[in-house]
Amino acid sequence: MKRQGGFYPSLRLWALALTCLVSGVAAQANDKAVSLSWADLRPPAAEAHNPFANLSPEQTDTLGEIVLSHWLASRAFTPGDEGVRRREVLSARLAADGLNVESLLAQRQALMDQRRSNAETPVTGLDGQRVQLGGYLVPVSVSVSASGQRVTDYLLVPWAGACSHTPPPPTNQIVRLRVAAPGLQMPQSLNTPVMVTGTLRIAPQEQSLFLADGQVSVRSAYAMDAAELAQ
Repeated sequence: MKRQGGFYPSLRLWALALTCLVSGVAAQANDKAVSLSWADLRPPAAEAHNPFANLSPEQTDTLGEIVLSHWLASRAFTPGDEGVRRREVLSARLAADGLNVESLLAQRQALMDQRRSNAETPVTGLDGQRVQLGGYLVPVSVSVSASGQRVTDYLLVPWAGACSHTPPPPTNQIVRLRVAAPGLQMPQSLNTPVMVTGTLRIAPQEQSLFLADGQVSVRSAYAMDAAELAQ
């Protein structure tokens, strides 16, 4: 190989440079965040049989009254003789239509259990993935400084106003996150949508929020530390 300016081009150096380039591209590709929707945070699940789908409005109302009676009894509100007779009349009315009350109540409980599982179960395949997810912030802890209120600990939720004046979203529709920059300035309004990027983890936890309408206990299925937050 011909010498040029006292330097012999080295195949070894070229190979090393190429390796660094490929490694850098691979690292960049692995660091790319996967864009998710909130539906992606729910596992696909077959809906349990809905025992009420084919009931008439009158049958639904009758069964609803029976369910209410059972609910009150479970909370130590013992029905009197008139309440017991009323429940017997309602059960007989459904039996005349070929409907078994105990079977309907058991199917109702199975449907409730299925929906509760759908609302609480995280997607295991998302654990450890770098993701991007849009939503709204609910502050968990607020510190006050000379420059104003600053928050590093939030809940990310699918819609504005969640947890305040409305029931919290399902457990797998809440992400507990801590932002990358301590003391990040809060958005001007909690109705302002944000885009969050970070590594998603499955980390079920419960936290108490002190909101305008009182203290609310909220359970979340996911967490994201050192999140990058953009409005």
